[in-house]
Amino acid sequence: MHVEVLKDGESTAYGEEGDIVITSFANYAFPFIRCHIGDFGVLLDPDDSCTCGRSFIKMSPKVGRSTDIFHFENGLIVHGKFFTHLFYDALSVRQFQVVQKSYSKIEIRIVPSNSLDDVSVGPITEVTRQSVGLPIDVDFVFTDRIKPSPTGMHRFAVSEVKPLL
Repeated sequence: MHVEVLKDGESTAYGEEGDIVITSFANYAFPFIRCHIGDFGVLLDPDDSCTCGRSFIKMSPKVGRSTDIFHFENGLIVHGKFFTHLFYDALSVRQFQVVQKSYSKIEIRIVPSNSLDDVSVGPITEVTRQSVGLPIDVDFVFTDRIKPSPTGMHRFAVSEVKPLL
């Protein structure tokens, strides 16, 4: 198997995060050639020796799952990673997930760190609406836990909407 880490279709430098792309040399009936598996990762410098003594190229532990793209009625496309910026300094939020339910509705699931009173939803709602440029509904759901995806990873942005053609 050949593993690549790409960013904007180009190979990343060692230590730089990107999309994991694999090519399998073992499946002759249905080969996987440069298959985007939907995960982010980081290739480590091959000159850094492994404690096990092997000299293969190494990857860091899982960085995470690639994120969904959000599509809106006005043609705007928003990368799901945009929403992480809304929560960078939100110490009151332990975990979050933004789910696009329709072209005009976003649900933001929040696991608060302490009290619900500490979470300020007004600014998040306003920045989201301004960025989209439409009067979309932004609903908040406060919960004790956000269920991981079937692969066991936490997806911070999920779109349940098909792209407009």
